[in-house]
Amino acid sequence: ADEYSTKKAERKKKEIKLMEEKKDIVFPGWDAVETERNEEAPVIIVTIKDSAENIIRRIEGPTGKGFHRVAWDLRTPASQAININSKSVFDSYSSSGFLVTPGTYTASLSKRIDGKVTELSESVTIKVKKLYDGELEGSSSKEVTAFWNEINRMQMSTSALNIVLDNAIRKVAGMKKAFAITNLKDDSINGEIFKLNQQLIDIREKLYGNGSKDQIGEKNNPTVMSRLSAASMGVQNSTYGPTPTHVKSLEIAKTEFVDIKTKLENIVNIQIPKVEKQLIDAGAPWMEGQEMPID
Repeated sequence: ADEYSTKKAERKKKEIKLMEEKKDIVFPGWDAVETERNEEAPVIIVTIKDSAENIIRRIEGPTGKGFHRVAWDLRTPASQAININSKSVFDSYSSSGFLVTPGTYTASLSKRIDGKVTELSESVTIKVKKLYDGELEGSSSKEVTAFWNEINRMQMSTSALNIVLDNAIRKVAGMKKAFAITNLKDDSINGEIFKLNQQLIDIREKLYGNGSKDQIGEKNNPTVMSRLSAASMGVQNSTYGPTPTHVKSLEIAKTEFVDIKTKLENIVNIQIPKVEKQLIDAGAPWMEGQEMPID
């Protein structure tokens, strides 16, 4: 029955009313305006749980007064890693993963205002059933769910590795700039930075394939991401279960991923810090990711 709005929105409503009544509008003060600027907008949340009370999904709903319809697409949340440097931070409410298995679920309504979550309703029961049985006998619900979970874990791992890779590439680019303004006479460090960049480019190609081929639509050899995509897309909208091809694609992707992850960890944890220390010792300027300067 109530609308949940921000302090700024409430103030503007009062000011509009004062204007209509031709009354003075008093400035609320800089502290109040700053509080409004930093306020988190109220959120309405529909929480989906399974029969074991595990939270399956949180869905954001409208905060306005009145009746609203909010749909759950019968899917779990997406499993991609969160990139805190991205302008479009992963939205845990709207992003979807795989379908849930048939069974009993519950939904409840709550609000989050100023970081405090308050329950607004008792739980209601949802029965999720298969619409029909396929003509071909597929895997059991347990086997289908197990394969979906494997893909979820792999998607989390590959997306996390991709973020680490991007950050490493940016750091090496920063190291190039740092070297250019140091007084180092030994040019071998510049050569080490070049090698690091080439190794990172090679890892990116192993993940995604030849970028030049992609630009013109030329077919690439199978990569970790293409194999994972084949396994994921093949079962994403189906409850039949994985075929032997899907299983094999995921197995190969996991094996190749381990090798790539090992190489990237070596670069990030050993090689980059070694060259970075040489730059610091040479008086290079501070870079993001390093310890904050004492003075």
